[in-house]
Amino acid sequence: MGEGMAPNRPVTRRARAAKGALTKSEGTSGARGSRAGKPLVLGPELRIGTATQTFSALSGAVRDAGATLELDAGNVEKADSAGVQALVAGVLLARSAGKALAWKGCSTPLKAAAELLGVAAVLELPQ
Repeated sequence: MGEGMAPNRPVTRRARAAKGALTKSEGTSGARGSRAGKPLVLGPELRIGTATQTFSALSGAVRDAGATLELDAGNVEKADSAGVQALVAGVLLARSAGKALAWKGCSTPLKAAAELLGVAAVLELPQ
């Protein structure tokens, strides 16, 4: 290991919760829901630290959704390019599976990040 490098340690559930990626009711994905008829609720952070969990939750939601994938991003407080990219990948996966997309909520920080990155139209974000 090089000088100044930290040893590789798995990120624990407690560490993710401390970063705001999880709440007690959200499990390991930072997102809740995913059953047909219930929206997938995104957590407060849509960032690089939660991107993998977000995409996993979206993949499961696409699999479990009926004809429409419902997303609720009203709680998103912070979003970066990696988090938005995970969301775009999930939306594209839903489209490729023939699912329609419905937003039940979308926060101002998510809209701002998506617009800055030029993907608001791809995400079909509400106005």
